Amino acid sequence: MSEGKSFGLEGETISAAFAVKYLPEGEAGLAEGVEFVLASGSSVILWNGTDWTLRISGGDWPRLPEWAWPPESWTFSRIDDLGHPGLDEVLTVNAVHNEVGELYGVRIEFPAATLTVSSGNSVTWLVTPKP
Repeated sequence: MSEGKSFGLEGETISAAFAVKYLPEGEAGLAEGVEFVLASGSSVILWNGTDWTLRISGGDWPRLPEWAWPPESWTFSRIDDLGHPGLDEVLTVNAVHNEVGELYGVRIEFPAATLTVSSGNSVTWLVTPKP
């Protein structure tokens, strides 16, 4: 999937969202990606590149992405905030770039809130309710 204006999300309805977590021994797990399951049945995954830039591609829900290796060290964890009325219909998607112009994150606007997904040591997200 290309780094197009909407990344394949604008105008879509998100039915569920899952963190893709790495579960090394002794740790609670870091999110290395976020997979959006769309009402159409397809999915889109935002994930952390090795250079800490944000990568976006078509997902293969419910299978783990190919980069999640070995599979027994990875799991999906539901993101409860998303996929409900007000937090399901994607209105707009805007790229966020770092100081050198690399894709670092996206802002996804829903009717009730804005979701910011950012890349770095792990993938993080913040839901900001609209006033």
